[in-house]
Amino acid sequence: MKLIYALFFILCIISCTSESITDDTTETITTDQKETEFELIHLANENKGNVFHLFTFHIALNDQNVSSLYQSDLEQRYDSVTWSISSQRGSIKIFEVEKAHGYTGSKLLWQWSHTFYVPGQYETYLHAYKNNEIVHSDTLTVDVVNEKDFLMYNWAEISSADNTSIGFENVINNNFNLCAIRTTYERTPGIELFLWQNIDDEDTFIQYSEHELYNYISSIYKQPTYDRNAIDLIEKYQELFAHQEPDAVPYAIWLTPKNIITLLKKENEEIKRVLVYAEPAE
Repeated sequence: MKLIYALFFILCIISCTSESITDDTTETITTDQKETEFELIHLANENKGNVFHLFTFHIALNDQNVSSLYQSDLEQRYDSVTWSISSQRGSIKIFEVEKAHGYTGSKLLWQWSHTFYVPGQYETYLHAYKNNEIVHSDTLTVDVVNEKDFLMYNWAEISSADNTSIGFENVINNNFNLCAIRTTYERTPGIELFLWQNIDDEDTFIQYSEHELYNYISSIYKQPTYDRNAIDLIEKYQELFAHQEPDAVPYAIWLTPKNIITLLKKENEEIKRVLVYAEPAE
């Protein structure tokens, strides 16, 4: 009889041990599957476009629709998520946990847009942070080309002047947001390019615009053909351009196979501004 009780006790121990191992294994597999399934990525509406094309990005869970991603899932895993671009300073926050007055909430940006001003192959980065450390990242490649006549337009597309300017959003650097307006003078199309003013002091903004626009056009079309120190700069401006801005002084002129471009400073009693003006080369 004692032998029967002993065998029964041994069988119970084996049975309990077997059940315990099975449960732990199942739990481990389930946890691993959840971590594998939760892979935060970002996608673009297009992975190739011309300079000044508006790219739209959004976050997703693996390759699934964003509807499968819940904000609470992010709150449990991350303190914040940022988006940034290679070779460009700065970033924007896509997600952030906020705590105040005993309450915890979060802000989430599902979708955002950005304009690339310079051609090249860019990598965009999604970085997720927890306790000030990067715990997850995702990388996307975007190709930006310069295949139109002048930046965002072909000259043949311009048949009439715009009533207002068009802004091209730079979400990474709010101090460098470019705007453009299409113009026509008799039969000659033109494009004005300038910075959106976000500096209160006008003189500071004028100096900033002059410096930044000069460097920007030079980064696309190399150094100007006629720089500000050229003796015949004003003469060339009057000779080359069909339309000449009243009260405007040229600071530089670029000549390319498709364009003639100048950096102008316009100043009178009513207005003070710096702009880039371009016409087709003929």
